[in-house]
Amino acid sequence: MTKFHVVVAGILLTFVMHTIQMKFSLRMPLKKDNNNEGAGRSNGIYIKIKQILGQAKSADPIKRLAAIRRAQSLLSTSNGPNELPIDEFILAGCLPIFLDCLKDNNSDDVKLAALSTLANIAGAGTAEQRRAAIGAGALPHFVRLLDSANIDLCRHAIRAVFNLAIMDRSTSFSSRSIVAAGAVPRLVNLLGSPVDGVRQKAVAVLCIIIETLPEFDFSFILLDKIEIMVNKYMLV
Repeated sequence: MTKFHVVVAGILLTFVMHTIQMKFSLRMPLKKDNNNEGAGRSNGIYIKIKQILGQAKSADPIKRLAAIRRAQSLLSTSNGPNELPIDEFILAGCLPIFLDCLKDNNSDDVKLAALSTLANIAGAGTAEQRRAAIGAGALPHFVRLLDSANIDLCRHAIRAVFNLAIMDRSTSFSSRSIVAAGAVPRLVNLLGSPVDGVRQKAVAVLCIIIETLPEFDFSFILLDKIEIMVNKYMLV
């Protein structure tokens, strides 16, 4: 890239970033109820979660899938962010169990259910909960699945990475973690995805990385790729 191209690229990326800010209106997680009724609910759901996670560790793939889908239902964002028992799941040890479900020895159905659940945690969780997911080693799994030939796995993997990136834009922690996990080359590859949602989120994550990491060298992203980022993003 020449100096001129770098300047043009910066202008284009700034334009995309402003578009993303307008396009994605985010609901921040609501605080949980701290009254006695809420505490009682928390104790009850914790016991249920421990049972689910116990089954999720089963060697029987059918039982394992059933348990992960029960967890997926409890952590569905359709329940409303203030209703999600994310703290209870994390305290019960869900993260290493769900991440184990993303390994190659599991069926795509198990991986998809676990990945969707983790993406919900990343999207609806607090900053501490998202950092717990990153600290547990979630990002290398998410990044690996960006290359999946299964489009549903790829779609939920980019959703998980996007959620971690955009919900922590006030600091550079998530961006640095995403870069360290080797995501950038894969994100650039996804700019050519035929799936609108995958392409949009790849654009968004790249722009967030550039916005939150001013020292990040994006010169390897060719100008034609940046033009694709603008044109394809604006056409959907």
